[in-house]
Amino acid sequence: MVRLYIFSLFFVVCNVVCAATLEVSPGRLCELVGGSDDIDELILTGSADASDFYFLVESMPALRRLDIGGLTIMPYYGKAIGGCESFEGALVPAVVFAGSSLRELVLPAGVRVGDFAFSGSALRSVAVGDGAELMSGAFSNCEYLSDLSLGRCVAVGDAAFQACASLSALNLNGALRVGDAAFAACASLERVDGAEALCKIGSRAFMGCVSLSSFEFGAALSEIGEYAFSESGLEEADLSACAALKHVGGWIMSGSASLASAAFYEGLADIGTGVLFGCSALCDVKLPQSLASLQNYALANASSLCAVELPAALAEIGDSAMEGAAALRAIDAAGLSAVPVTGADVWRGVPQSEVVLSVGENMAQPFSAADQWREFSINEVPAGIGSIDKAESNIAISFSGESLLVESATAELALVELFNMEGVLLMRASVSGHRAVVDTEPLGGSLFIVRCECADGTRSTAKLACLK
Repeated sequence: MVRLYIFSLFFVVCNVVCAATLEVSPGRLCELVGGSDDIDELILTGSADASDFYFLVESMPALRRLDIGGLTIMPYYGKAIGGCESFEGALVPAVVFAGSSLRELVLPAGVRVGDFAFSGSALRSVAVGDGAELMSGAFSNCEYLSDLSLGRCVAVGDAAFQACASLSALNLNGALRVGDAAFAACASLERVDGAEALCKIGSRAFMGCVSLSSFEFGAALSEIGEYAFSESGLEEADLSACAALKHVGGWIMSGSASLASAAFYEGLADIGTGVLFGCSALCDVKLPQSLASLQNYALANASSLCAVELPAALAEIGDSAMEGAAALRAIDAAGLSAVPVTGADVWRGVPQSEVVLSVGENMAQPFSAADQWREFSINEVPAGIGSIDKAESNIAISFSGESLLVESATAELALVELFNMEGVLLMRASVSGHRAVVDTEPLGGSLFIVRCECADGTRSTAKLACLK
């Protein structure tokens, strides 16, 4: 049988630049290129196999730009290359370009990039086609990689881009999964877009991304692995919209020194060990009311945390869960109907005598009799105040110094009332407009119950600590 192969070869030479566009067939690249070892830009179309990739590495040392976006990769069976006698189709072989001098790369849709295929290479720019799969360490330690374009729904495997120190921006573009350590130690990474479809974030996925200040956690997210954002630059971690979230691994935000606020999905029953350990800037944390156990070291060394609300379902607090929370001055336990079981050294380093522990009606005595609780300044919230709820979503209540700020996003405000923790009315102020400022300096104290009423009858009650 006679087979006819049609090859097209086009060379452009300009000073030291030599570019080629080739239509190839499996195993025949060497015949087209021959002794042209000075080609530095190459576009391949048609089809090729693993032997052609090994030829590129071994025989084209000047190659700096490789575009295989229009190439079909066929299976290989034959003489052993790279220690293997066969390679699957649609696969860039493992390790084949590791440590290479390539600087620009274009990959086709649906391709699978083998383990460490381009690890440690000189790549500056990578474009990956839709539906590609990047296996373990595929582009790890590419320290110059700064331009990354991922197609739709790319599967990002374990350590795929670990330690790509120059990568500053990333669009996940609908990816469903980010593997373990996928972007770990990408110290320049400042922005991640297109994360709304993520279902799983692997362990250590963004660990050590010290420049990453924000991340959008989408409603589809069901699992976050341990240390996922540990020692990152995150300033806020809002997981309150993650309705599918079933598991939060241990230490996920630990050591993130810039993290100021964290919120978890209401309905989440499990949060891992040390989840916010060492977050020294943390001043606002919202734990789900469904949380039954606060694990060991969960908020340990959160040295800026001044107030915390314990979930109504909380039954157990693990070892050293709040150790080192030296700024803590208010604990809201008004929703608890029983004293939680405590592990060792839960409040070590917390000035308990300076902390107001607010408990529900008839709960002062049980807390006063319990080890690790009796040292607090315990206040029982009277039934007449009603439940101490978070403010309605359309009403924002906060302190700026000793000034109470109340803002309504919808109806105008009509009335603001302040009570102490014994339920005594301290101040009633008639207000108008959408914003009110109330000076609390003459009132003394540091913990208040604030009740607001809008002109349309909407009411909101919240408890706040005034940090003087």
